[in-house]
Amino acid sequence: MSAQSLVATPIVCQLGWSGEELELLLGAAKFLRSAGTDLVTDHGVTDEGEPWFVFCDPENCDVLVHFARISGKYLACVPFRNHALTGNVLHGLLDRFLQSRCIVWPMFIVEEQRCELQS
Repeated sequence: MSAQSLVATPIVCQLGWSGEELELLLGAAKFLRSAGTDLVTDHGVTDEGEPWFVFCDPENCDVLVHFARISGKYLACVPFRNHALTGNVLHGLLDRFLQSRCIVWPMFIVEEQRCELQS
């Protein structure tokens, strides 16, 4: 009988938002404020370890948009809309959300140009 060794496979789980993700979300909030939208933000982690981030109306605390990362995919839910925006890349999702509000974030234009130059 031969001896078998079992090797445990480490499970890597990212809890919360990364620094880059938070920078994007906070940047989008700052940009919306500069465009005249009054909002506050909050964020945290669910019991399952998945991060969430909300933009809220500061007067009545109504959620304007709720962002989350679930099983590696991003989503944005706007109250009273029939569907959520989903995507694999956070900055793309933020861009689509802002476009749905008829806002173009210059940061994305610069980022797209940088990617085209590197190709």
